[in-house]
Amino acid sequence: TDDDIAQMFEKNNAVLTEHLAGGIKDEDFVSEEEMQSEMQMRRAMQLGYNEESIVTLRKVFDQYDADGSGHISITEMRNVCTELGYSPSPKQLLAEFRALDLDDSGNLSFLEFLGLLSKLDSGREARLMETL
Repeated sequence: TDDDIAQMFEKNNAVLTEHLAGGIKDEDFVSEEEMQSEMQMRRAMQLGYNEESIVTLRKVFDQYDADGSGHISITEMRNVCTELGYSPSPKQLLAEFRALDLDDSGNLSFLEFLGLLSKLDSGREARLMETL
């Protein structure tokens, strides 16, 4: 309702006023990186992963993210497949990569990487987690 919206604006204005007056420090705000990490954690949990698995799989993801970009390239995905004993043809690899790249960025995000893992049998996923 209009009253609810007005209350939200009043609350936001009060927080902003307090911040400008020095009552709220910059470190009290959550960084964009922290927000993204929390959103990824929640989405991964919605996919059925528990917190411990997500932390481990994030380490696996980071291990294969050779350039540290925060994404897995098609070349890096080939390395994951090789580690798992899966050798798709270049054409198969490209087709699978495109199917997983939901945002058409040309790279796989951590959540898209979880999509790859969801297609694997549990034995292959366990082997991947043992690479740490």
